[in-house]
Amino acid sequence: MLAALSAAPASAELGVASGGPPGGAVCATDNYVKSCFAQNGDDIYVYDAEKDGASAVARWSLSGGGSGFCRNQRGYGTWVKCDKNFTECFASGANNTFRWENWTYDADLADWNFISGPYAVGVSPNRCPQPV
Repeated sequence: MLAALSAAPASAELGVASGGPPGGAVCATDNYVKSCFAQNGDDIYVYDAEKDGASAVARWSLSGGGSGFCRNQRGYGTWVKCDKNFTECFASGANNTFRWENWTYDADLADWNFISGPYAVGVSPNRCPQPV
């Protein structure tokens, strides 16, 4: 599981209305949240799959540092997108790893609920250049 919850992660973001993720996105699905990471573009997509009044959330962290969340505040049956620009490769030749979990958030109660995860994928869809 990601680090303990604070009032707001380092990079808190409300997603913007969007269609679903592009083909090739890496997705994680459960009964409440569908979240996807599109390596080409560093975009996070979140779908609210439960008519419960809570927001669907993808909480993320990077192996190279940084964390945050992408929250779907638009409600049941909708997709949102959070546009990011992550470092893909390190000088060592290692790929930065994007890790995430599915959560719900009830804004009226300030109540976070872990749903599923963790999930992980390299930020770069390609092999990182190796140092010479």
